[in-house]
Amino acid sequence: MKIYLILIVIVVFGLNLTSMGQSDQDKTVVFQTLKVGDPAPLIKVEKWVKGPPVQDFDPGHVYIIEFGATWCGPCRDAIPHLSALAKKHKDNATVISFFVGENRGGDSVSTAYVSKVERYVQKLGDIIAYSIAVDDLHETMRNTWLKAAQKYGLPTTFLVDQNRKIVWIGDGIEVIKLDHYVDQLIHGTFDPMAVLQEQEDWMMDHQELNNLINIADYKTALMKVDTLMKIYPERKYLIKKRFEVLRALEESMGYAYGWEIVNKSLLVNDPYDAYILSDLSSSILKDFRYNEQDYDLVIALSEQIIQYDHRPQFKASAYKNIANAWFMKGEPVKGEKMMQYAIENIPHDEHYERQKQSFQEELGRFKKLDKRSK
Repeated sequence: MKIYLILIVIVVFGLNLTSMGQSDQDKTVVFQTLKVGDPAPLIKVEKWVKGPPVQDFDPGHVYIIEFGATWCGPCRDAIPHLSALAKKHKDNATVISFFVGENRGGDSVSTAYVSKVERYVQKLGDIIAYSIAVDDLHETMRNTWLKAAQKYGLPTTFLVDQNRKIVWIGDGIEVIKLDHYVDQLIHGTFDPMAVLQEQEDWMMDHQELNNLINIADYKTALMKVDTLMKIYPERKYLIKKRFEVLRALEESMGYAYGWEIVNKSLLVNDPYDAYILSDLSSSILKDFRYNEQDYDLVIALSEQIIQYDHRPQFKASAYKNIANAWFMKGEPVKGEKMMQYAIENIPHDEHYERQKQSFQEELGRFKKLDKRSK
């Protein structure tokens, strides 16, 4: 059994559903800086694939500029919200999404990557109610907007005011504030400097929390994270931070809080909650610095995704984590069954073929390990 468990440890890995991490291959390249208050850069794309093309920013009009990608899970989650904004503010604001990072092979000649975006947009149909364009071969939009603003995660959103100036730059979590900001901008009450100060305060607070964790001052870190959860309730991944801090203080305290997350249903209310539940499960499965791993908690966290989230890619990830938990508990038959469910729930389109293949390969490895352990 010891050999079996050691071999299982080697093959445990999670499905990466989020694209909010860094996606650029080279973040050292420096472009002209772009910040709040600057004029919006020019628009230069390879192709407009949906909606009326926008060649320039009209004075007196507001623009919501989102940067996304076909391979970005949070970008897909933002689509309904952006469509609602486009419909609500159709007379005063225009929503545009620029797809970047699609030419992942680095081909400097072929524009075949555009067809991938076209298929993606066509499949989603009327769910997307705004204009979509694809970056050109030289990554002009990515370089002059995202990299210039030192933004490397997706989605990232820019708000352009009636004077063609950038008044707000936000990440995926902050997209939920857009409706409020657009309303203020249309009515002339938006204060970009005040909002920028709020963002800077958050960055400083978050950095301070990370510094406390890095120096292992977990008692102070716990007080800090509890304070931040009250100030920034929308940043719910602080729940995961609190779990990590508590587990570092004492394993049993961390797992007790994990069960509180489950029993109080703290992460079942919005699309981003599934990311946090999945990350929590993966951290328990893959972080072997601790003496014990609560695999029953992994199963409970993952079951909440299955129960509350309708997206098949998240159910696939949840079933996969449950499968790994059962294997680690020494229940290979249950583990193999869950892996089959995981494979069955992977969406049937090209964007998930790689994940499907990795799931199938992992199931094969588990089957081999099961035979060797008998």
